[in-house]
Amino acid sequence: MKKTIAFLHEYTKLFSAVIFLLIIFRIIEYLFLVPDEIHFYEGKFRGFTYSVEFDLIFVSLCYLISLLPAYLCYLLSRKVFRFFFYLFFILFVLVLLILNHFFHTNYLLLDKTVFFFSFRELLYITGNESGGVAQNFAALYIGTILPALALLIFIPRISDGSRFYRYFSWALILCCSLLFLSRKKLAPNQKEETNLIETQLYSSKASHFFVSISDHLWSSGNQTSEEELQRNVQFFRDHLGLQTGVASSSVPFEYPVSELHTNPWSEYLEVNDSTNFVVIFSESLSSSFIGKDAHFGNMMPFLDSLASQSLYWPNMLSITDRTHGIFSAALAGLPIGFERGILNYRESKFPEHVSIPKILHKKGYVNSFFYGGWSSYDGYRPFVDYNYFTNCIDDKYIKQKYGSDPKILDQSEHSWGYFDQELSRFYFKFLDEQASKKQKQAQFNLILTLSLHSPFLLPDQEKYIQQTRQNNPQLSKDFLNNFEKPLSCITYTDEFYRKFFQEYQRRPEYQNTVFLILGDHNLHTVGYKNVLDRYHVPFLIYSPKLKKSKQFNEIISHWDVPATLFDLMKLKQFPQSPGTVHWLGKGVQMKSQTRSVEPIFLGIYTGEHTGVLQGDHLLLFDKLYKVEKGLQIRPIQNDPLKDSLSRLLQSYQLLNRYTIENDLITSPINKENYQNANGL
Repeated sequence: MKKTIAFLHEYTKLFSAVIFLLIIFRIIEYLFLVPDEIHFYEGKFRGFTYSVEFDLIFVSLCYLISLLPAYLCYLLSRKVFRFFFYLFFILFVLVLLILNHFFHTNYLLLDKTVFFFSFRELLYITGNESGGVAQNFAALYIGTILPALALLIFIPRISDGSRFYRYFSWALILCCSLLFLSRKKLAPNQKEETNLIETQLYSSKASHFFVSISDHLWSSGNQTSEEELQRNVQFFRDHLGLQTGVASSSVPFEYPVSELHTNPWSEYLEVNDSTNFVVIFSESLSSSFIGKDAHFGNMMPFLDSLASQSLYWPNMLSITDRTHGIFSAALAGLPIGFERGILNYRESKFPEHVSIPKILHKKGYVNSFFYGGWSSYDGYRPFVDYNYFTNCIDDKYIKQKYGSDPKILDQSEHSWGYFDQELSRFYFKFLDEQASKKQKQAQFNLILTLSLHSPFLLPDQEKYIQQTRQNNPQLSKDFLNNFEKPLSCITYTDEFYRKFFQEYQRRPEYQNTVFLILGDHNLHTVGYKNVLDRYHVPFLIYSPKLKKSKQFNEIISHWDVPATLFDLMKLKQFPQSPGTVHWLGKGVQMKSQTRSVEPIFLGIYTGEHTGVLQGDHLLLFDKLYKVEKGLQIRPIQNDPLKDSLSRLLQSYQLLNRYTIENDLITSPINKENYQNANGL
């Protein structure tokens, strides 16, 4: 009994070092690493205390979980016990450094998705791929390692024979346990008033990581009976007004192309087989800062002017909050997928599917992808390769072809690649080379921008900061000061579009080109007007061929882009077009009401499906809302409607996994006619 009590005293005293370590971590984080642009709903100090609370809750659990193995070590030998405790402490410090480094270079909590990243991708995210950001984290490393060493050296000396420290350490552990009992949860809830980054900052990074890993390793998998599967297929298709038969039971998302929406495009725009298409996936382009109803005011005067001359949909929703989602949705209408999205599905062969680029390839178009960064990151390059993109102009291509390195401002700074205005220069250079080869085929060019992305660094950034201040009197001085870097990137992006179109206007093919511009997701760092706002992006179709412009307020999603292009380009008349498709959107309808027709399922980067919007009702994070003008939302109570939307979301989740894992996205005839390319 005496030995047990002695163990408890020593174990508790040593464990208090973990508490001190976590508090030191948080102090360093909030003093040196949390950028000014992070929005805190209740203030930065309350954010700090909230973060410490969840760290302490994690400590109390670690204390209890480690108690038995630590006691067994102590029974063997006190030296063995101390050796393993020091080893645990050192490994814990290293894990905390990695988790913090990852979070503050990507604003994401590392979790089970670590199993779905390649090592190179992890290095790329944390900055080592493009010069490294270790110097930026000097405060984190020095400020953690030195106190950790001090704790290892002095805690045992102080604790031996110190009655005060014994009582003090017991009090610390007791406080941690009481915190857990009072909160009864390991992580903060996602509140309507806070953005995802703020919520993640409050979370215990270690707790999130280890709990997620544990759930993943011990998960028994998703076993669904045939009867349950068919019930869900029937419910899902009935809800969408689709017929259910033997064929549709095996490919639940498939339906005839006659079900796609058709529009009077000839009133607005005439295209033919020689018309070029340029689709721009615009990093973090948000309805929060473009247009007269923008939450932060119109911060992009050129793009707003272009939208006024376009067919414009201000109420588009991204289907997830990361860029990979726009590729699969806007090109192929595919379901979201799970961990890191369908683009990163690596369990087996990538599911066969029908996409606009595949149809255009058959029609004789040349598909080209332009991106200033590493194109294989997050599965971009493999996906465009599957979809018959003949050309991929990325950072590697540019460097090898033109001998140009990305303008990295400082080797200590993180860079995703070539800034957008640099990429534009190489884009037109490539077009000139194609023209010199007497290239006669119509072009389908896909551009992914990257400059409106953390860490929000630009060449000549001070110029854009000053322009942002001068051109946006509607923004408060504090807001401009706190978010000067991301806001300056908005100004830079607007300038990119202005110069891009100025250059295009000089080119002969401009008059026969149609441009589609859409955001991939909202800008994460400056705050949201509500929980739906993270998905709120603009969509516009512009061309010099356009007969008249118009704004449509219907709620659409990235999933509606393939069907919209199918209709606009009259692909139904193309003999080799598919008779059925699996696209989760049926296209725009040119409506003025703020409502959707098809359900729009929403997810986050981890692969979780968080909500669904249909009509003018939204279920998100298990709360029901009425959707109003400008995608404002109002909480409502309607249990039958909530239950119906919840069941629809659950059915979609099940079919999402079932169709991807079993390669049942599309029918056998489409698999044969629209096989994935093996790489070009």
